[in-house]
Amino acid sequence: MKILIISHKPVFPSNDGGSVAVKKLYYDLRTKYKSIDIIALHSKTKRKTNQKNHINQTLLQINKKFNFLKLINSLFSKKCYQTNRFYNKKVSRKITNTINEKKYEYVLFEGVFPSVYLQDIKNKCKCKTIIRTHNVEHEIWNDLLSNTRNLLKKILYFFLKLQMKKWENFICSKCDFLFCISKNDKEYFKKKIKKKIEILPVSFKINNRNVPKKFSVFHLGAMDWKPNLEGIEWFLNNVWIKHLVNKKIGTLYLAGKNMPNHLKKQNYKSLKIKGLVDNSERYMINKSVMIVPIFSGSGIRIKILEGMSMGIPIISTKKGAQGINCKNNKNILICNDEKEFFNSIKNLKNDKILFNKLSLGGKKLINEYFSTNVVIKNWKKLIYEDSYNNS
Repeated sequence: MKILIISHKPVFPSNDGGSVAVKKLYYDLRTKYKSIDIIALHSKTKRKTNQKNHINQTLLQINKKFNFLKLINSLFSKKCYQTNRFYNKKVSRKITNTINEKKYEYVLFEGVFPSVYLQDIKNKCKCKTIIRTHNVEHEIWNDLLSNTRNLLKKILYFFLKLQMKKWENFICSKCDFLFCISKNDKEYFKKKIKKKIEILPVSFKINNRNVPKKFSVFHLGAMDWKPNLEGIEWFLNNVWIKHLVNKKIGTLYLAGKNMPNHLKKQNYKSLKIKGLVDNSERYMINKSVMIVPIFSGSGIRIKILEGMSMGIPIISTKKGAQGINCKNNKNILICNDEKEFFNSIKNLKNDKILFNKLSLGGKKLINEYFSTNVVIKNWKKLIYEDSYNNS
């Protein structure tokens, strides 16, 4: 079976949850199929193939920078601004030529953004198309709409939500196979699209680590993703600075690509802020507790799964934990206001039994729902049966 994965961002190096999700699937599929390549859309000028560790990632350049005029024009057309930024005619020709030359049997789009090339591929290539959704994208804009008081932003978010909703429902109905990264997303698309849908989760292997002696709290996530920035700004102002900064509770570590300057300028001894992290596991392994204060978005938080696989207790909002089969006080702590976050952090610092309970519960959850075996099993439910019937 020859498979081409198309991503809207570079997969290697893996600097955020989205690229980690693609990387994990790449390695999972390689346990069964050896002929798997990646095309990643990239806004920088370099276009190289990465052969390290037998990885074949080709970077194709596009210009996906924000364009105000195109945004305004899209409000009066049927185009979806967010996804149309990733379309380029030359790139489309290169993709379809590559598919025909190498005779890929399946083309897998990681999310609805790179699926702007799906219809061109269907018209010019003889292959089956697959979409794996990483989120129900329009729900992110809907949450942002609900959480802002700025009238202009409300109007903009409203139109962007409508555009994205129409696009993702349309394009997901056009692919041959549809996978979702979480149960919540599967339930949404089952109501909208009449086709068989399976969950294709992100897999992790259990990493047993030594619990650090010094207590700390951390968040790791891309700061160019609005829900992350929104959540961290809330946590800093309403939890850490208001309740914890002078309590000698430990150190708060924040990291992620595109860390804004106004956060970097925060000047507290117990606050350590870093930008892009080259290796997330190495960054996380010596820290105590992960916080995920997310109030908008959909899909699944990859960093929660990565933290659980390492035995790190997680404190998250209900929204941040959605899509994961977790239970409050068993394998995660769910908090939705400042007092709950404050008390949970304090309890995890002082209660070793609770700390170990969440650590073991998280690793058990990973083994049950987020292993390579689960990924391959669900892949076969849709793809292997089709391949077998057509062989």
